[in-house]
Amino acid sequence: MKKAAFFYLALVFLFSENIFGQDTTETFQKAKNTIFLEGGGNGGYGSINYERYLRERKRNYLTCRIGFSYLPFGTAGRVYSVPFAFEFGYRNNKTVFSEFGLGISYINGLYSSYSNGISYASSALYLSMRLLGLRVQKPNGGFFFNIGWTPFLKLMDFNSSYVHYYTGDSDKNVIEMVAIGMGYTIKHK
Repeated sequence: MKKAAFFYLALVFLFSENIFGQDTTETFQKAKNTIFLEGGGNGGYGSINYERYLRERKRNYLTCRIGFSYLPFGTAGRVYSVPFAFEFGYRNNKTVFSEFGLGISYINGLYSSYSNGISYASSALYLSMRLLGLRVQKPNGGFFFNIGWTPFLKLMDFNSSYVHYYTGDSDKNVIEMVAIGMGYTIKHK
Protein backbone atom coordinates (compact mmCIF):
# COMPACT_ATOMS: atom_id res chain seq x y z
CA MET A 1 0.00 0.00 0.00
CA LYS A 2 2.79 2.43 0.87
CA LYS A 3 4.50 1.62 -2.45
CA ALA A 4 1.29 2.36 -4.38
CA ALA A 5 0.77 5.66 -2.55
CA PHE A 6 4.39 6.67 -3.14
CA PHE A 7 4.09 5.73 -6.84
CA TYR A 8 0.83 7.69 -7.18
CA LEU A 9 2.33 10.74 -5.42
CA ALA A 10 5.40 10.58 -7.66
CA LEU A 11 3.19 10.53 -10.78
CA VAL A 12 1.22 13.54 -9.54
CA PHE A 13 4.41 15.54 -8.97
CA LEU A 14 5.87 14.53 -12.33
CA PHE A 15 2.83 15.51 -14.37
CA SER A 16 1.61 18.46 -12.30
CA GLU A 17 4.46 20.63 -13.57
CA ASN A 18 3.11 20.37 -17.10
CA ILE A 19 -0.46 20.95 -16.01
CA PHE A 20 -0.02 23.82 -13.57
CA GLY A 21 3.31 25.25 -14.67
CA GLN A 22 2.37 26.15 -18.22
CA ASP A 23 2.94 29.69 -19.41
CA THR A 24 -0.39 31.08 -20.61
CA THR A 25 1.12 34.14 -22.30
CA GLU A 26 1.50 33.22 -25.93
CA THR A 27 3.90 35.55 -27.73
CA PHE A 28 3.61 36.34 -31.42
CA GLN A 29 6.57 38.63 -32.08
CA LYS A 30 9.81 36.68 -32.23
CA ALA A 31 11.98 39.56 -33.46
CA LYS A 32 12.39 42.26 -30.81
CA ASN A 33 14.51 45.05 -32.38
CA THR A 34 13.58 47.39 -35.23
CA ILE A 35 15.65 50.09 -36.94
CA PHE A 36 13.75 52.40 -39.28
CA LEU A 37 13.54 55.77 -41.01
CA GLU A 38 10.39 57.76 -40.40
CA GLY A 39 9.19 60.88 -42.14
CA GLY A 40 6.72 63.17 -40.38
CA GLY A 41 6.59 61.18 -37.16
CA ASN A 42 7.74 61.78 -33.61
CA GLY A 43 11.04 63.23 -34.84
CA GLY A 44 9.44 65.99 -36.90
CA TYR A 45 10.15 66.01 -40.62
CA GLY A 46 12.35 62.91 -40.56
CA SER A 47 14.28 60.72 -38.13
CA ILE A 48 16.17 57.47 -37.72
CA ASN A 49 14.77 55.34 -34.90
CA TYR A 50 15.48 52.27 -32.79
CA GLU A 51 12.53 50.41 -31.32
CA ARG A 52 12.44 47.55 -28.80
CA TYR A 53 9.54 45.30 -27.83
CA LEU A 54 9.06 45.56 -24.05
CA ARG A 55 6.00 43.42 -23.45
CA GLU A 56 3.68 41.34 -25.56
CA ARG A 57 0.63 39.19 -25.09
CA LYS A 58 -1.61 37.19 -27.38
CA ARG A 59 -2.96 40.13 -29.36
CA ASN A 60 -1.17 43.26 -28.12
CA TYR A 61 2.27 44.65 -27.40
CA LEU A 62 4.15 47.59 -25.90
CA THR A 63 7.28 49.07 -27.49
CA CYS A 64 9.72 51.81 -26.60
CA ARG A 65 11.54 53.85 -29.23
CA ILE A 66 14.17 56.53 -29.41
CA GLY A 67 15.40 58.42 -32.45
CA PHE A 68 17.50 61.24 -33.81
CA SER A 69 17.00 63.75 -36.58
CA TYR A 70 19.29 66.36 -38.11
CA LEU A 71 18.15 68.63 -40.92
CA PRO A 72 20.48 71.25 -42.42
CA PHE A 73 18.78 74.23 -44.06
CA GLY A 74 21.44 75.33 -46.52
CA THR A 75 24.02 77.63 -45.00
CA ALA A 76 21.49 79.48 -42.87
CA GLY A 77 20.66 76.94 -40.21
CA ARG A 78 19.96 73.49 -38.91
CA VAL A 79 17.38 71.67 -36.81
CA TYR A 80 17.79 68.51 -34.80
CA SER A 81 15.37 66.54 -32.68
CA VAL A 82 15.39 63.65 -30.24
CA PRO A 83 12.07 61.77 -30.08
CA PHE A 84 11.22 59.22 -27.37
CA ALA A 85 7.94 57.31 -27.32
CA PHE A 86 5.99 54.31 -26.07
CA GLU A 87 3.60 52.63 -28.47
CA PHE A 88 0.81 50.19 -27.86
CA GLY A 89 -0.23 47.88 -30.68
CA TYR A 90 -3.10 45.51 -31.30
CA ARG A 91 -2.70 42.59 -33.70
CA ASN A 92 -5.37 42.56 -36.42
CA ASN A 93 -3.95 39.50 -38.18
CA LYS A 94 -0.55 37.82 -38.49
CA THR A 95 1.31 40.80 -39.99
CA VAL A 96 -0.97 43.88 -39.60
CA PHE A 97 -1.24 45.84 -36.35
CA SER A 98 -3.12 48.93 -35.16
CA GLU A 99 -0.90 51.34 -33.20
CA PHE A 100 -1.43 54.06 -30.63
CA GLY A 101 1.42 55.92 -28.95
CA LEU A 102 2.55 58.69 -26.68
CA GLY A 103 5.94 60.35 -26.66
CA ILE A 104 7.96 63.43 -26.09
CA SER A 105 10.21 65.18 -28.63
CA TYR A 106 12.90 67.76 -28.02
CA ILE A 107 13.40 69.91 -31.12
CA ASN A 108 16.21 72.47 -31.40
CA GLY A 109 17.02 74.89 -34.21
CA LEU A 110 19.85 77.31 -34.94
CA TYR A 111 19.53 79.87 -37.72
CA SER A 112 21.90 82.62 -38.78
CA SER A 113 21.10 85.92 -40.35
CA TYR A 114 24.15 86.94 -42.37
CA SER A 115 22.95 90.48 -43.03
CA ASN A 116 23.23 91.49 -39.39
CA GLY A 117 25.61 88.72 -38.21
CA ILE A 118 23.25 87.53 -35.47
CA SER A 119 22.40 83.88 -34.81
CA TYR A 120 19.02 82.88 -33.44
CA ALA A 121 18.40 79.67 -31.53
CA SER A 122 15.20 78.02 -30.49
CA SER A 123 14.24 74.82 -28.78
CA ALA A 124 10.92 73.38 -27.76
CA LEU A 125 9.49 70.34 -26.06
CA TYR A 126 6.54 68.64 -27.74
CA LEU A 127 4.15 65.92 -26.66
CA SER A 128 3.65 63.61 -29.63
CA MET A 129 0.70 61.27 -29.96
CA ARG A 130 0.25 58.47 -32.49
CA LEU A 131 -3.54 58.55 -32.53
CA LEU A 132 -4.15 56.38 -35.57
CA GLY A 133 -1.48 54.05 -36.86
CA LEU A 134 -1.07 50.96 -38.99
CA ARG A 135 1.98 48.68 -38.87
CA VAL A 136 2.96 45.86 -41.23
CA GLN A 137 5.62 43.48 -39.96
CA LYS A 138 6.30 39.74 -39.97
CA PRO A 139 6.68 38.07 -36.55
CA ASN A 140 10.15 36.70 -37.33
CA GLY A 141 11.55 39.98 -38.62
CA GLY A 142 12.40 41.47 -41.98
CA PHE A 143 10.82 44.46 -43.74
CA PHE A 144 8.88 46.90 -41.57
CA PHE A 145 6.38 49.57 -42.65
CA ASN A 146 4.12 51.92 -40.69
CA ILE A 147 1.86 54.87 -41.36
CA GLY A 148 0.02 57.03 -38.87
CA TRP A 149 -1.43 60.36 -37.87
CA THR A 150 0.80 62.07 -35.27
CA PRO A 151 -0.28 65.41 -33.81
CA PHE A 152 2.20 67.38 -31.67
CA LEU A 153 1.25 69.54 -28.70
CA LYS A 154 3.81 72.17 -27.68
CA LEU A 155 4.60 71.78 -23.99
CA MET A 156 7.37 74.35 -23.61
CA ASP A 157 9.05 76.86 -25.90
CA PHE A 158 12.48 77.97 -24.73
CA ASN A 159 12.88 80.95 -27.10
CA SER A 160 9.62 81.95 -28.76
CA SER A 161 10.89 85.28 -30.14
CA TYR A 162 13.16 83.42 -32.56
CA VAL A 163 10.41 81.16 -33.82
CA HIS A 164 8.07 84.10 -34.35
CA TYR A 165 10.78 86.13 -36.13
CA TYR A 166 11.56 83.38 -38.66
CA THR A 167 8.36 81.46 -39.09
CA GLY A 168 5.57 83.60 -37.67
CA ASP A 169 3.99 80.56 -36.00
CA SER A 170 5.15 80.79 -32.37
CA ASP A 171 1.51 80.81 -31.31
CA LYS A 172 0.85 77.52 -33.08
CA ASN A 173 0.59 75.00 -30.24
CA VAL A 174 -0.65 71.98 -32.23
CA ILE A 175 1.13 70.60 -35.29
CA GLU A 176 -0.37 67.71 -37.24
CA MET A 177 1.79 65.31 -39.26
CA VAL A 178 1.33 62.10 -41.20
CA ALA A 179 4.11 59.67 -40.36
CA ILE A 180 5.47 57.08 -42.80
CA GLY A 181 8.21 54.73 -41.68
CA MET A 182 10.20 51.98 -43.35
CA GLY A 183 12.94 49.83 -41.95
CA TYR A 184 14.10 46.43 -40.87
CA THR A 185 13.26 44.25 -37.91
CA ILE A 186 16.28 42.18 -36.96
CA LYS A 187 15.43 38.52 -37.44
CA HIS A 188 15.33 36.19 -34.48
CA LYS A 189 17.65 33.19 -34.76
